[in-house]
Amino acid sequence: MEKCSICGKTLIMKTCFGKVVLCKKCDSLINASLWNKRDFTSIEDLLEKKSNALSLAKANNLSENIINDINMFFEEYEKEGFVTSINGKAGQILKIFENYCIISTKNDNAKISLTNMFYQFDDDDDDDEVLTAEDKLQLAKGVLKGGLIKTGIGVAMSAGLKQSAKEQKEEKKERVREKKLEKIIKVGDKKLLFNNYCLVDTFSKANTANGYLKFVPIGINSNDIYECDYFFFNNSIPFESKKIKQRVENIKKIIDEKIENISNKKDIEIKQSAQKVVEKSTNENDRFEEIRKYKQLLDEGIITEEEFQTKKKELLNL
Repeated sequence: MEKCSICGKTLIMKTCFGKVVLCKKCDSLINASLWNKRDFTSIEDLLEKKSNALSLAKANNLSENIINDINMFFEEYEKEGFVTSINGKAGQILKIFENYCIISTKNDNAKISLTNMFYQFDDDDDDDEVLTAEDKLQLAKGVLKGGLIKTGIGVAMSAGLKQSAKEQKEEKKERVREKKLEKIIKVGDKKLLFNNYCLVDTFSKANTANGYLKFVPIGINSNDIYECDYFFFNNSIPFESKKIKQRVENIKKIIDEKIENISNKKDIEIKQSAQKVVEKSTNENDRFEEIRKYKQLLDEGIITEEEFQTKKKELLNL
């Protein structure tokens, strides 16, 4: 059985952070239960909890190793440029860093819940009617001509074939959808690099309990739902839905800025690279022109062969 990293007591109930495991009593010495899940709302919140944890650790004369472990536990997020996080539906957490974000989904039960939620937003259903306008017209003609039974049998057979084809199409679509959902909703941590995305979209309605942030990859249409990544949030808590929606909008704004900054940085790098190519080409042309001038001086007998070759090597950096 595991032992407490501070007092050495055999653990029944435990708290963990990094490689450190604590008993309930030692956990209270540094309030690890308040920060060990790294569920920080902002970088300011992170720094405040880090300061409090270190102060308590030193005040309780904990070992230097434990103090260093506490430092490292917080510094992992600091070094990665942690910005903020938000708790979503079914235990999902979205953590935003400087160059990427992480969507954490807890377990398979959460995945099932999120999958069911995703179906609420998937409006790609085939609403084709079994009886088409042409079928209805044939029935009307059959009534007028007195051949209702014969016409009805023909229309019914046609409708039956269409229904069968529709069901087969829906079954195939369902299999494809289930397969693609494996990529959309992943149990564990899913890392999304901002330089792979062109925008993040928000969906929320007053008459639905849920909403989502949709991450749209570069080169993908925002309507291609199965090619995007999703973070789901709850919009149904009484008196808090406006607050949640505002929080999500703020998160979207932060991510949009990160994506735009990376895009602008790419554009600048491309322009700088192109400028270097132009400058290099210009410099080479200038050197070749200089060599031609010295060759002309050689041909006219103004300089010697040795002087020409020396200058040529100098200009070509040989």
